[in-house]
This record gives sequence, C-alpha cells and structure tokens, in this order.
Amino acid sequence: MKKMLFLLFVFSLTINCTMEEAENEQYSVSGLLTNGIFPVTDATVDIDNLVQYRVKSDADGFFKIDNIPEGTHELNYGITIENGSFSTMSETINITSDLSLNALMLPDPVILDNPTIQRDLQSNEVNLSWNKYTGEDFREYKVYQHSSSGLDETTGELLHVATSLNDTLFTTTLPHSSETYFRVFVRDDFGLLGGSNIVEVPIGMYESDPEITVGVETSYYLSAEEEQELYFDTPGPGLYSIAWFDQWFDEYDAGSIVVSAYNSDKSKTYFQNERLIQMNGSPLPVYVPNAERVYLKIDHYDDRFPGTYGVKVTPLNESDFSALEIGVHTLKTIGLGDTELFTFEAGAGTAYEITLVNTIDTGAYGDGAATYISIYEEGADQFSTYKESISFPMGTPKTIELSYESATKVFLIIDSAYWYVENSVNFVINEI
Repeated sequence: MKKMLFLLFVFSLTINCTMEEAENEQYSVSGLLTNGIFPVTDATVDIDNLVQYRVKSDADGFFKIDNIPEGTHELNYGITIENGSFSTMSETINITSDLSLNALMLPDPVILDNPTIQRDLQSNEVNLSWNKYTGEDFREYKVYQHSSSGLDETTGELLHVATSLNDTLFTTTLPHSSETYFRVFVRDDFGLLGGSNIVEVPIGMYESDPEITVGVETSYYLSAEEEQELYFDTPGPGLYSIAWFDQWFDEYDAGSIVVSAYNSDKSKTYFQNERLIQMNGSPLPVYVPNAERVYLKIDHYDDRFPGTYGVKVTPLNESDFSALEIGVHTLKTIGLGDTELFTFEAGAGTAYEITLVNTIDTGAYGDGAATYISIYEEGADQFSTYKESISFPMGTPKTIELSYESATKVFLIIDSAYWYVENSVNFVINEI
C-alpha cells in the first residue's frame, strides 16, 4: 500500500511540473528589417509595447527579442529619424516556438521638402511637396498646419487629404507677417503609418518700393501695427493732389489709414494725421514750393485691418483748370473721391465773393454729401483756404470772400469724400 501511495505521489508531482513548465515556456522572435532595398538600422522593435521586450535593430537590420511567453502578441517596429519624421508598422504574431521573420518591410519616412514661396502684394503662395510613401496598405496623405511646432493630428488644422499614392504636392496661401508650421501624415485603413518632419514657413512683412511714381496708382500692403514711409519727387514748384484707396474700393482690403506729409528735413508739414479713408476722408491737395522730395507717413487708424491700399499722386497743371467767368453760375457734379479744378483771373484792388450751394444734403455714413474747397493764388507759398467744408443743408449757401491788391490767377480745387454720395455744387464768383 505504501509503495502504491508513493507511486501516485511521484506521478502527480511529475504532471504538475510538466504543466508549470508548459505555462512558463518562453521563446524568441528574430527578424530582418528592410526598406525594400537596404537594411533598416537603429529601428525600434517591441512586443505589445512593453519596454522589457524592446530592442533596436543592428547595422544589418537584424533584431532578436528573447523570453517571450507563448501566445498571441503584437509585434511593433518603427523608426524616427533626426528631422522628426517617422515610419511605423504593426502585425499580430502567434508564438508557439522560436520565430524567425525575414525581410520585414519598414518603409522610409515621408520627408516634407522645404517649400517654394511665391510672394505678391495680396498673399504668399506656398508650394509643399514630399516623397512618395513606399509601403503597402496606403490609404491617404493628410496635410496639417499649426501656429507652433507642437503639430500632430490633434493640434493641427487639416488642410488637405490626398488618396492617390502619387499625389505628393499641395499649394496653399499664407498672409504677410505670419509664421506657420506644416506636417504630412500617412494612414492606412487601421491607423497611422507615419508622419513627416515639421517644416516652418515664416513670412515677413511685404516690402514694396517706397518711391511713388507721380501719375500712377500704386498698391501697397500695410501690416498690423506697421508704419510706412513713402515718397515722391517733384521737379519744381507745383500743385499736387494725393488720392487714397482702401477697403471701400473693390481691389483693396486695408482698413482706414492715417497719413501725414512733410518735406525732406521735416521743416514743412503739408498735412498731419489725416484720416483719409472712410468717413470724411477725401483727396488732399498740396503745394510744393521747390524741387524736393515729399514724404508720406502711413499708419493705421486702428490696427485691426491690415491689408492692401492704393495711392496716386497727380500733378495739377494749369492746363487742367477750367476757366470761370465772373458773375456766371456753374453747376458741377463732384463724384466720390473726385477732384474738380477751376480758375479765374483776379483784378488788382478787387474783392470777390464766392457763393457755393449744395444740391445734396450733408450727411454721415454714406447718407449725404461731403465736399471741400481749397484756394491757391499764383505765386503764394501756401493755400489761402484749405479743405474748407462746403457741405451744408441743401440750398444753404456757403460764401468765401477774397480780395487782392494786385492782379493774380486764382485756382479753386473742389473735392468730394470717398464714403458719401456724389454732390452737385452750384457756385458763382462775383465782384464786391
């Protein structure tokens, strides 16, 4: 009986040991990583994302992981290169013995090239390109942008999705004075296959030629909080009209701007801090007494509306002025932002009264007229009357008295605001 019990004990112990050994069976997984042509060196390989089963591939692309329990596991392998681009793969393996996997395909990461940028006054065209993904199971490229280098699929703004493997180009536009980061991700039907490096695209302020060509409308870009200085050259004494164009004109999008004008050494200021656009903004006449350079300082009325604006400097030649007859009424329609020019010969020792009457009511915010008169006498070094409003209730006369000791030619410059309605002005010059 004792012998029988001893044999049963030995048999039971043998079975238990065999079961524990079976439960604790451990195997190895080895393999060779390749990009399809060359071995992939220094790739990370792991089992089930566990650090104790994580190794690096060697110079020949070989890796080996030991002491893996029998069963079903996830084999992950990938590589991240110095520029931050990465490629990753995953597959399910069943371990029942040592497993050797040859020629595992790990595609090269997608590399986002330095973009080409084409700049113009309105915006900046940014052309992105990257190398074609070389792996299988491709589904799409996804292009993202972000305002900082912390760019991934959760923080970035999705710009573009391409489902063709060969579609490796994308064009977008960026504003002036901006900084943007781009990245491309590659996905299959189950998840992420890789991501490109992050490319920074800094766009500076748009720099235009500050010289204004007289007689030509020129466009400029004014960034937020930017102050510009433009200039034009005059060949000698003369009258000029400076006209401005902003977001109230179809081709421009800047907001209200403020302008000052002065000569080279700033000893003479022609006008200062004029809000030329919107509201009562209108073309401004200047008289330049010498051949000199006139500077224009451009600033925002506020900083909320960067964008494009236009400027045109027009010489007011004597031949451009229409002659007036004393005592004869003249009715003239002044369009938005227009300048109308008139002249008459003043006799020596004679006084005159100019009477102007609106045919449109004065108003604000586009519901009335805003019209101005400036008067310059030949040989003077400045205007005798400058930008005096003649916008009064319809039918109410505006009178200006003038007197001259010697005969002279008098020039009248009548202009209208940009953001109102056109006005018809009835005026007459009488001796008094």
